[in-house]
Amino acid sequence: MSGFKVSVDSENKELINDLRKTLGRKYRVVEQSKTNNTEIHFIDCIGRDKCRQVEGAYSIAILEGERETDFSAAENLYKEGFAEVVYYPFRKLRLRKLIERFRDEIYTRNQLNRVFEIGIELSSERNLEKLLRKIVKTARDFTNGDACSIYVVTREKDEELNTGMLEFMISEGDTLKESYERFKIPITSNSIAGYVALTKQALNLSDCYNIPEDSEFTFYDTYDKLYNYHTKSMLTVPMLNREGEVIGIVQLINRKKHRETKLINKAVTNREVRPFRKDSIQLIDALASQAAVCIENAMLYREIEELLESFIEASALAVDSREPSTAGHSRRVAELVVKIAAAVDAEKTGPLAGYSFNADELKQLRYAGLLHDFGKIGVPEAILLKAEKLYPWELERIMARSACARFSTLLNIHSEEKRQEILKELDLFEKTVRKVNIPIPSRAEDINFLKKMRKKRFTDSAGREMTLLNDNELEMLSIEFGSLSPEERKAIMSHVEHTYRFLKEIKWTSDFARIPEIALNHHEKLDGSGYPNGRRASEIPIESQIMCIADIYDALIASDRPYKNRLPVEKALAILKYDAMDGKLNQDMVELFISKKLYSIDNPSSDNPNNFPQSQTQANRGDQ
Repeated sequence: MSGFKVSVDSENKELINDLRKTLGRKYRVVEQSKTNNTEIHFIDCIGRDKCRQVEGAYSIAILEGERETDFSAAENLYKEGFAEVVYYPFRKLRLRKLIERFRDEIYTRNQLNRVFEIGIELSSERNLEKLLRKIVKTARDFTNGDACSIYVVTREKDEELNTGMLEFMISEGDTLKESYERFKIPITSNSIAGYVALTKQALNLSDCYNIPEDSEFTFYDTYDKLYNYHTKSMLTVPMLNREGEVIGIVQLINRKKHRETKLINKAVTNREVRPFRKDSIQLIDALASQAAVCIENAMLYREIEELLESFIEASALAVDSREPSTAGHSRRVAELVVKIAAAVDAEKTGPLAGYSFNADELKQLRYAGLLHDFGKIGVPEAILLKAEKLYPWELERIMARSACARFSTLLNIHSEEKRQEILKELDLFEKTVRKVNIPIPSRAEDINFLKKMRKKRFTDSAGREMTLLNDNELEMLSIEFGSLSPEERKAIMSHVEHTYRFLKEIKWTSDFARIPEIALNHHEKLDGSGYPNGRRASEIPIESQIMCIADIYDALIASDRPYKNRLPVEKALAILKYDAMDGKLNQDMVELFISKKLYSIDNPSSDNPNNFPQSQTQANRGDQ
């Protein structure tokens, strides 16, 4: 604090010169200055009727004579708000002590103001790791400490000692930077941090290697030996919450004369390091109080976030449990969307350079990925798991009718030639039904044959007329792609609306408010051919466009589902490329997805992509 400014409001040159001589070279005395609250301002009140102190500054009134002879004048000036009254000619020793006291008060006040400003800044930080780093940096800036560490009280207990635990969370320094590993220690009086946590009192040590023998605590030099460091002065301060409970410890090491000096050996440390000032305790104590509240809030926020995360993970698990063949789909989609979004964010040139995603937006996208299929809980399980065009019981009924027709033929048709003709036709019917029931494109002649058989009549064992197929069964077997009827496909597609309604009921924070919208639009296509609203490119959120790519890719390469086989990666990528060229998917993102290899390849296939159907719609039953 050398070079501290003292300003004088006077035209008396002799008084000004005497003030300069009295204070010496340590202080710069100026006659005219824009006074502020970092200065000490002398006001010459000699011969004036009225003197006004400078607002916000340490204003000192100058009077002539002795205090005993001018007591009433001094009393009036104190009432006016002057910090002190001095008499001219000056008493050198008294004036110097007065200036020193005010100088220290100004320094402390400004530092406390800085603590208050820092407290406001810290209160806005919810990320615990970032918060701890800010606290460590601020503490070092305040004290010129070479290093600073933070311990946080955990919920764990040391069973053997029946005491709480402190976790060493972070350390940062000028000399050793971030050379540390996290560890936990019991809260006992053996360690310095444990002692401070128990006593709730700051501990200021001038030399850690010369602690009085009768002290309860011990300095452990493990860190010094491990990193060839020498700890000398140490200030350890408890962080107390509003209830006076210790939630952590701030520990500062080696206060330096010059902040830029690196303490490369013991000799440099002994020459450079000084004990922590007493006013540093007040400053760090104030900082620790602010930090305690902020850390507690950040930890509470993290706990709430972990609770939300576990709820979302459980919701994804609930969806997967309804459709075991797609187990893990939601998690894989969540991982893929984050990878794609992070890659998009890294693009600094080209068509994707205009998009960016911060940490909260990536987390929002991940949560949307985990929950994007939650609405499938509202879809009937039979439709959700339907592997073929007919449900198993429908196929059984058809085969039972065929068996009945076969029995009736044997019983009622007496011509051997006619009987064999009908039986062969029934054999072909059963074979064709089983073949057409598989969800792949059917041949026209097979469908025509089934239509022909639909018209034939047989009698059952009771003599009643019957048909082998009803209109609904024939319609199901005539499905061109996939295994679902238009009504069933509509039921499957409704899962996005179920998802949206469910997610809208959750009171999301502002960081995650767009999760329902992202999930709702993940089946929309850029050309308007998607669902549920047939939106086009400009209407579809960029996050939903990313999710659409991830969802399709995972559906294609995931383990075999009842209604489709797993595809090799090359074929899945070929489908994505085709849909992108066809205007359904974001082509720039598909190219990025492929070129950056953002997908996972367990067992790459060498199959030629051109040998596979050219549309994603043809690859599955139409619900992905």
